[in-house]
Amino acid sequence: MIGPILAERGEVDESLLALNSTLDLSKQSNFAAGVVATQMIQSWLYAMLGDQEKASQFEPLIKEFVEQYESFKPLYFVNRAQNELYSGKSDKALETIERIGSAYTAYSELIFHPYIYTLYIEIHLANEENVLALETADGYLESMNHDQVKILMPDILNQKARALIKLERISQAYETLIEAKNLARAQNSRRSLWAVLLDLADIEKDAQSAIEMRDEARSIIAYISDHISDPGLKQKFLDLPRVRRSGV
Repeated sequence: MIGPILAERGEVDESLLALNSTLDLSKQSNFAAGVVATQMIQSWLYAMLGDQEKASQFEPLIKEFVEQYESFKPLYFVNRAQNELYSGKSDKALETIERIGSAYTAYSELIFHPYIYTLYIEIHLANEENVLALETADGYLESMNHDQVKILMPDILNQKARALIKLERISQAYETLIEAKNLARAQNSRRSLWAVLLDLADIEKDAQSAIEMRDEARSIIAYISDHISDPGLKQKFLDLPRVRRSGV
């Protein structure tokens, strides 16, 4: 699907348009897996942009398909846990995501395995379980063997670095963020790069380098903002705590 690629580039309007087209085609061809996968990506994108209300609207739509196709149940739990996490209910999110258990299918394992891990790590970080967050990130990074899931590697490396910073292991966090930055650049992922740059700037010892990193992060945030035509969605993105920290 082209929608997720455009989302990584920070081209939000274009991504949402492509995802809507994919959803329409999936519905017309009765391709249930395509419908569920597209709705999950749409929900995830809105959550990443700070519009949790919009992200949550996909949950009942996904649930409808789960009731018809049992194999999609893991995907429903992933989406539900995402909505709970970003609504400030990290304990509830953990309970939900652990319900996935043995309900994996080959499809859900391959496509949404990294999303599950990013949720697990973010839940641990939210609960100040930094050692668990670090162990989960390392476990995933060591086991990763599918090119198609590497799209979220910069995010997981960033999460690992945040855990390391909280554990006061700054030099390791710096090395991890450098790796995340290089990978995000290689993937042309503006979506993940701006956050990596801000975290890196916070621990960069060279003052001029830190200034340049923050300037680049603000430039990327502005690019993403310019590609959001919906005023409400644009404002929610700009109101994200990590975006506001950039000084945009």
